[in-house]
Amino acid sequence: MSTRHLISQDLVHNFIGTYGSVLADLLLTAFGYTSFLFPLICSVFGWKWLRSQDIKTPAIKIFGLLCLASSGCLLLALIFPHPVTVGWSIQTGEIVGTGGTTRPGGILGDLLAECFQGRFNLAGTYIVGFMIFMASLF
Repeated sequence: MSTRHLISQDLVHNFIGTYGSVLADLLLTAFGYTSFLFPLICSVFGWKWLRSQDIKTPAIKIFGLLCLASSGCLLLALIFPHPVTVGWSIQTGEIVGTGGTTRPGGILGDLLAECFQGRFNLAGTYIVGFMIFMASLF
């Protein structure tokens, strides 16, 4: 249940409660399906912290994660320009202009896709987005 459903006074059925619902809704709206990577990333860094391991070159790792998230949003917005259902759909309520479902790339993906397509054409946007994605993996 997302934040937009809280108006109906229903109880939030979420492990973290209202805070988790608000955070999940904000991340999903901003980053789209790429937001599902954030718990995995936090788990990896948390595991290193619990084992008292040093994170080598943290600034480069943070830059790489930002590139990974932004290029993932960009590519999802390009590949799936309309809301997608893959056996399940994420319903987020009725918001003007969205049709009630979350876009795969989120707001960030839509903004980046428009910006990159203004600078490059569609093929150039795919190429640059894929290059940033691959570079962020290393």
